[in-house]
Amino acid sequence: MIKAGIYPINIRRGDTGTWTFELRNIDYSTGQPIDTGPIDISTWDIIAFAKYDQNTVWFDFPIVKINGGTTGRYEFYIDKDLSERLLPVGDFSNPDNSSYEVQISFDNGGRTEVATILEGTFTVYRDLIRTSDGSITPITPPTP
Repeated sequence: MIKAGIYPINIRRGDTGTWTFELRNIDYSTGQPIDTGPIDISTWDIIAFAKYDQNTVWFDFPIVKINGGTTGRYEFYIDKDLSERLLPVGDFSNPDNSSYEVQISFDNGGRTEVATILEGTFTVYRDLIRTSDGSITPITPPTP
């Protein structure tokens, strides 16, 4: 059985970040990892979306399997341009947070298995450095 982890993802508008996750076997009675080596996810399809509602996708996570997935690790990266497009300066028409899910699918002996492996909130904080027109707030030092 695959049990979804819960993890909040937070980023400030205009900032960059890389989020890396590793899939491991866990003993659900103790919560401790079972040392069986990495889970090979190389043949799995992994998709992730942050959505405002069931039909409105806000963000399609650019998932990449590390080392082709043989280490059980995957990640996504948000660069400056992408984080600025997620929450345009001065645009208050959309919320700055939503729910997200990461879902896997893979072949298991001729039948397709599908499971949500990670879920949580996805929040983009509005930056305080830029004004509503996108310019940087000037800093005036105090006069002595």
